[in-house]
This record gives sequence, C-alpha cells and structure tokens, in this order.
Amino acid sequence: MGSTAEQTTNGMPDYSSIKKEGLFRQTWNGLRRNRLAMFGLALIVILVLIAVFADFIAPFGVDEQDLTGKFLKPGGRHLFGTDEFGRDIFSRIVYGSRYSLMIGAVAATLSAVIGMIAGSLAGFYGGRTDNILMRLIDIMLAIPSTLLGISIVAALGNGIRNVIIAVAIGAVPAYARIVRASILSVKEQEYIEAARSIGASDFRIIMKHILPNCLAPIIVQITMSVAKAILEASALSFIGLGVQPPSAEWGAMLSAGRAYIRKAWWIVTFPGLAIAMIIFGLNLFGDGLRDALDPRLKT
Repeated sequence: MGSTAEQTTNGMPDYSSIKKEGLFRQTWNGLRRNRLAMFGLALIVILVLIAVFADFIAPFGVDEQDLTGKFLKPGGRHLFGTDEFGRDIFSRIVYGSRYSLMIGAVAATLSAVIGMIAGSLAGFYGGRTDNILMRLIDIMLAIPSTLLGISIVAALGNGIRNVIIAVAIGAVPAYARIVRASILSVKEQEYIEAARSIGASDFRIIMKHILPNCLAPIIVQITMSVAKAILEASALSFIGLGVQPPSAEWGAMLSAGRAYIRKAWWIVTFPGLAIAMIIFGLNLFGDGLRDALDPRLKT
C-alpha cells in the first residue's frame, strides 16, 4: 500500500520516517498553489525592480522639462504623456515608486516594532501594565488613522520623515492587539514554564520563546500595513500635507494634476493606476500569505 509512513514490526506506522517541512517551505508551497497570491507577488516584485533600477528604466530625468511639449498625449516618445511642465509622466511614475515603496516599508517596519513592544509588555505582564497600554491603544483606535495622520503631520510639518512617523503611529494599535492576543494564548504553555524554571529572563522568554510563535499573524499584518501605509501617505500628499512638489510622489502627482483633469486626463490617471496596482498586489499577496500561514487550512 502507498503510505508516507513505514510499517514497523508490530504493524504500527513509524511516523519518524516522515520528513517535516520547514515553515518557509510550507508557506511557499501554500503560496504557489494560490494563483492570485502569486500574481500579487509578481506585481510587487516588478514594482520593486522598477524602483531599484529607475535610473536605467526611465527614459527622461525626473524633473526634466520641455515647455514646448506640454500636455502631450500618451504615445510616441512619451509613453504616458507629459504634464503641465512638459515632464515625462512615465519617468516620474518610475522614480515615484521609490517614494511610495520606501514610505510603505519603513512605516510598516516602525509601526511593527513599536506595536510588538507594546503588545508584548501588555500581554506578558498583564495587570496595570496591560490596562494602561491597552487604554492608550483604545484611544488611538478611537481616532480614524487618516485624521490622526493629518494631525501629526500638521503638528510636525511636511516632509517624508514626518509622513512616515504619522503613518507608522496610526498602524501601531493593530500590531499591539495582535501581539497581545497571541502572547495571552501561549504564555501559559508548558515550555514557557520550563524556561522560567531554568532561570530565563523575561526578555529572553519573550524574544526566544513567545514572539517566534506569534510571527505568522505579524507577517501577514506587515504585508497589509505596507499597502495601507502607501495609501495613507498618498492621501496626505494629495491634500498637501505629505511629500511636496516637485517630488515625484504618486499622491503629490495626483494633487498637482487634478487641476488639469478635464484637459489632460492622463496626468492623474496613470499615477492613480500606479497606486491601485501596488495596493492590489500587496492585498492579493497578503491574503494568500494569511491562508498559507493559517494552520487550520493545512492538511
């Protein structure tokens, strides 16, 4: 009979012969079976490569102007047309991918670090520490993230750094709640008690024994929050509180081109499609990653 387990002398299956796959290989195999997730991953990889090799891909400089070629329609030398200053929109979108991807990645990383620290302290120590931190998180959750970002940028001023800080702070509550819930579910397990019994410090228990078992939801949340960070950063730039012109950030390009939307639709259409493409790819990949890391969906 075809079986993955060999039969022992007493007729019972010997499961020790089964080779256990690592988490990375299991996740990758789950992703490969999800066509939408792989399509999203392909979009992300393409956009990352475009950002890395923007100097070689863009046919024109990011701020190269040609006042005799203003509002040229898409086609010919200018694949996506030109704007009100005769700048090539395709080149600016290519360079603008660097702003959007950098803001999304850095903001998601920063919020993940802060949220993991807050969630770890609240979940591990409980009591007064948990109450204080979670009430602060509840207050942050009561404020819409976009409104919170507007308030922070208005207080700190415009610029990439302040946009990253504003977007990151708005994403902290999601990480804190996820990590806290995960820690509450594992901190009373036997291996945690064993670590305490041999004198392991609280820091070592959290870092070596608890957080590694909470990585699956954190990884998924990071993927989703990158998309949210890009969208919120673009929204802040669109209303004039984010990256400022003439920087080729996609939200700023949308804001600058909205005055010409009736005259030159391509000025706002292509930056908008670029934002939609990266958000779409990240959401597809995040959904597939969540399914691949969900133990209830594994056989």
